[in-house]
Amino acid sequence: MMGRVVTGAILVLAGLLLIIANLGVLHLDSGRLLNTWWPLGLVLLGSLLMTMKIYFLGGALLFYGLLFLAIKLDLLQAHVVHALMVWWPLGLLVIGTVLIVNRRV
Repeated sequence: MMGRVVTGAILVLAGLLLIIANLGVLHLDSGRLLNTWWPLGLVLLGSLLMTMKIYFLGGALLFYGLLFLAIKLDLLQAHVVHALMVWWPLGLLVIGTVLIVNRRV
């Protein structure tokens, strides 16, 4: 139930913003906006999963969402970003392996 409410609220908010932008009231570059802020979707989904007591997957999505958001907003130094861009798939290997091996997660 909570997931439907959150999803519905996000869709309503997105629809309102896009209508306001289409009417010319607000200048909204949706391409640039989406390119910069897409990691918030991972943060929201991870937070939702955490509230549903799906801690491992929720925490992983929350972590990756915050990590990619920090990269998109240039909050990390260049050498850290480079290392993360090379090695971030290692986390997917760990998460996938844990999900396969440990059925309680």
